[in-house]
Amino acid sequence: MGKAPVGGKAFAYGTIAVDLVIVAFQNIQSYKMYSDVTNLDKQTKGLIRAYDIVHKYVSDGGSLPSEYNNSDGYGKLVNYLFQGSSGLNALQDLKGQYHIDDTIQQIGNQILKDKGRYDEKNGTYRFYIED
Repeated sequence: MGKAPVGGKAFAYGTIAVDLVIVAFQNIQSYKMYSDVTNLDKQTKGLIRAYDIVHKYVSDGGSLPSEYNNSDGYGKLVNYLFQGSSGLNALQDLKGQYHIDDTIQQIGNQILKDKGRYDEKNGTYRFYIED
C-alpha cells in the first residue's frame, strides 16, 4: 500500500497558508473597494460643486452666448470647471490631445479666477476634480 502524498501536519500547514492568502486577498479587495467608493464620493462632490457654480452663474445673469444658453452649453461649462475639458465629445487629434471649446474655456477660466482657483505664479487653474 502506498503512502499518502501529503501527511496530516503538512496538509494542515498548507491549508493554513491558503487560508491566510485568501484572507489577505479579501482584505486587499475590501480596501480597494473602500478606496474606490471614497474617490467616487469625492469626485461626485466636485461635480455637484461645479454644477452649483454654473447654476448660480446663470441664475445671477452670467453672460453666455446664445448658442451656449442651453443644457448642452451648461453641461460643457460644468465639465470644464470639473475636469478641464468641455465635454465628452471634445475633438481629439491624432496625438490624443483634446481641443477645448475656446468660448467655454474663456468663461470657465473667468469663473475659476473669480472663485480663487487660479495660481498666478504658475499660470494654472485648479479644477474641481482636484479637490
